[in-house]
Amino acid sequence: MLKRFRQKLGLTQAELAGRVNIPQNVLSQIENGKIYAFPAWRKRIAKALKVREEEIFNADGRVRQDSY
Repeated sequence: MLKRFRQKLGLTQAELAGRVNIPQNVLSQIENGKIYAFPAWRKRIAKALKVREEEIFNADGRVRQDSY
């Protein structure tokens, strides 16, 4: 879901990472479900993508894989 929202806005991983102030490699790992996103990161990512956190992340911080 994260990748879909990011691409919908025409952002690269590097651009989104810069906007939310996290390293690009960390954003990549979050996007690919390899690591959980801290609550502060979830908030910043959702705000940058102009969506609710729940649209991108499960309650545990892992990126949602389902679609709405």
